[in-house]
Amino acid sequence: MTELEFWTLLESTSQDYESSASLTIHSQALLKVLNEKTDTELSEYDSYMRKFVEELNFYELWAVAWLIPNEDGSNYCSDDYFRDFRAGIIARGRDVFGRAKENPDSLAEVKEAQLLKGGEVFLLAAQAIYTDRYGIYTSLEYIPEIVGPGGMPRGVDWNLEEYPSYFTKRFPKSIAKGDCQSIDGWSGPFAGCK
Repeated sequence: MTELEFWTLLESTSQDYESSASLTIHSQALLKVLNEKTDTELSEYDSYMRKFVEELNFYELWAVAWLIPNEDGSNYCSDDYFRDFRAGIIARGRDVFGRAKENPDSLAEVKEAQLLKGGEVFLLAAQAIYTDRYGIYTSLEYIPEIVGPGGMPRGVDWNLEEYPSYFTKRFPKSIAKGDCQSIDGWSGPFAGCK
């Protein structure tokens, strides 16, 4: 599977995200197509997904992930949710991925942005199929030249002491769209930021 085939696969199984059901429909369509792929193609899909997840591993994007509400309306984004969020961005296709890399605040304009945090299914899709084929103790072999190193996000970590100004200055679209008055229970610093 080439990089172009990877993006085509994600984009061809996607639909126009209109509701919370859109994530389920997209993931089921992707799993159906991936189920027809060879083991090598599954490994290649998995390797590209992990490579691109790593490319999105930077603090400014994590800050925007905090601003985009979860499906229940709360604002929270642990490191696990951040990984899922990055996979959700990738699942939306090359254009959304590219815009997020260039300007994380552009995600405020993505339809049903709260569903980005449900990207774990796309991250684990190939491994799930491989496990179904060969059993629970099996694992895909990664292609070293594709997979990134992983680890902590790149860039400058935002200091919680400077929390309000960091977010309001860098991510005005996300602040305007989200419930910025209740981020992580911090109501005071964000009063009136909508």
